[in-house]
Amino acid sequence: MGGEQSVNIEGNAGHGERDGPRSRSNAGFSLIETLIAIVIVGTVLVSAGAAMVTVQRITDQNRITSRVELALTSYGESMKALTFKKCATTTDLTPSDWVAPGFSAGDAPVAVITTVSYWTGSAWRTAAQCAADTANPAVKNSAQQVVITVDWPGRNRTIVGTIIKRDPLACATCPGS
Repeated sequence: MGGEQSVNIEGNAGHGERDGPRSRSNAGFSLIETLIAIVIVGTVLVSAGAAMVTVQRITDQNRITSRVELALTSYGESMKALTFKKCATTTDLTPSDWVAPGFSAGDAPVAVITTVSYWTGSAWRTAAQCAADTANPAVKNSAQQVVITVDWPGRNRTIVGTIIKRDPLACATCPGS
């Protein structure tokens, strides 16, 4: 027949111990080593999870900010398309048909013109000074500096932008010309 095997039945056989000295290569991991490995792996997983949550939060904030910036740009372009009017008020410069692009009706940002200033040829003046300055022929009154605030209340995001609206007929000395 084939080869025979011998089994040692003396000593502590059957009680979970092996014959002879234990070698380190067959010893396995101790309980302490296993617990340390679990703690290290757990720490790495918790750190990775926290990093993913942070990245998601930052991504959401950037998405909201870019949508509000899009609304500000759209509003500014609609306002700049209006005919230039000397001594215009915030009401005169507000586009009546503006709708924030890509937003639902109940969750759209609100755009408001907060201030209008006028270029006199050498300095920006307030809207209250416009009528007096316009009476003076030395004052150019050829550009308007319009500050627009866009607020998205549902997302707790506000952004402010400044637009220069120039008189196409009399703007040789306007800033940026």
